[in-house]
Amino acid sequence: MARQVLIAAPARTARKLSETIGDRFELATCTDREKAMALAATGTFLAIVTTAGFAELTTDVPIITVGDAPGPEVVEQLIALRDRAPLDQRTRAAELAYLAALPYDEYIARARARATRDYLIALLRRHRGVVVEAARATGLLRETLHRLVRRHDIDPDWFRDDHA
Repeated sequence: MARQVLIAAPARTARKLSETIGDRFELATCTDREKAMALAATGTFLAIVTTAGFAELTTDVPIITVGDAPGPEVVEQLIALRDRAPLDQRTRAAELAYLAALPYDEYIARARARATRDYLIALLRRHRGVVVEAARATGLLRETLHRLVRRHDIDPDWFRDDHA
C-alpha cells in the first residue's frame, strides 16, 4: 500500500492542496494543529505538506511548506520524493514484475509521457506560462504545444508571474 501524504494546513489551503494533489497521491488531511503535530510524530507518511507557522512539526518525514495558493510545484516535489523513497525488496520486486509484464511499447509510452510532462513543466516555468513564447523557443506550433499541455493536464496559468 502506498504511503500517504499528510496535508496539515488551515481548511481553505488544505482544500486547495487536496484539489491539486488528491488524484495523484493518497491523502490524509488535518486542519487541527495539535492533531497534525501528533500525526506528524508517527513518521509514517511519504511527506507532510503544510503552511508556514501552522504547527510545530517534529518528524523525520520530509516537510514541504507552501503558501496560501499552492501550485503544481507541490506535485513535482511529491513525485520526486516518491521516486527517491527507498523501497523494501518486496515492493521493488513487485514494481519490477509489473514493469516486466508490460509490453515494451507500453513501457516506452509511459516513460515518454513522464519525460514529456517534466519537459513541459520546465518549459512553461522558463517562459513564465506564456505558451506562445514557449512554442517559439521549441519550434512547435502554438496549437501543438497547447494540445500537449492539455493532454498532460498542465495549466500554464500556474507559471505566470502574476499568479497568486
